[in-house]
Amino acid sequence: MKPTLATLRTPLIRFLGKRTFPTSIDHTPRPHPQSPTQKLPASFLQASAAAPSFASNFSTGKMPASPVAAKEGEFFSVTELPSRFRPRQLSEQEIETVNLGSADYVF
Repeated sequence: MKPTLATLRTPLIRFLGKRTFPTSIDHTPRPHPQSPTQKLPASFLQASAAAPSFASNFSTGKMPASPVAAKEGEFFSVTELPSRFRPRQLSEQEIETVNLGSADYVF
């Protein structure tokens, strides 16, 4: 039996040793190395001390205890917007034009 091309192929990339993962990762907030002040903003420090971040809860597999509430003037869905900001209904002609993909457009 002839050897196939798949059996003769050797990968060009060679990995040096077994893959290892860090046992612990430090998630404490730090300023960016290129930051001109080398300090975290005060608002960031207050927010991180008051409540744990979603990232830390995500890494432990737990969701935040309280649901996220929208602030004044913020909306999570288009249906919550006032009627003047909601998308208008498309007419039958507009729907047909979109579905045709400009097939009836004459240049």
